[in-house]
Amino acid sequence: MKRILIKNGILVNEDQQYAADILVEGTYIAKIGTDLSHSHAEVIDAQGGFVFPGVIDDQVHFR
Repeated sequence: MKRILIKNGILVNEDQQYAADILVEGTYIAKIGTDLSHSHAEVIDAQGGFVFPGVIDDQVHFR
């Protein structure tokens, strides 16, 4: 299973922004916290950047 650790970013959700790390395992978010580590994860340094949730096109029309 592929693991990705996004470190040092500013996590943004609907009503707040805060510094956090995110550990992704496969297609799932496994942990959100500070000072996370994992010896087998690919590390992405998001220092100075924002981490947003996926964007969904709410204007799509299914027939």
